[in-house]
Amino acid sequence: MQNPKKGGNMPESPSFNLSGIWLDGSREITIAQSGNAVRAEYVGDYECDPQDGSPIQKTKFDFEAKLENNRLEGEIMVCTFKTGGRLSA
Repeated sequence: MQNPKKGGNMPESPSFNLSGIWLDGSREITIAQSGNAVRAEYVGDYECDPQDGSPIQKTKFDFEAKLENNRLEGEIMVCTFKTGGRLSA
């Protein structure tokens, strides 16, 4: 990719690091970045109550993504309700 103002190539990898403690809504997460690979985990267990009588499921996984051009693409954990209530990525 070209930087039109400088006529040079823009770097493929980010010039910043997202690693650290962040908030996802009101929950603390830890983000670890290595190159373009980014992974986020909840500081404590995230509990998914399916609200259909099924057992509560727990996970620490929040998301995993690749960072390119200031954009994250990857998978997130979703908690569904009253549909069998399974955590899914």
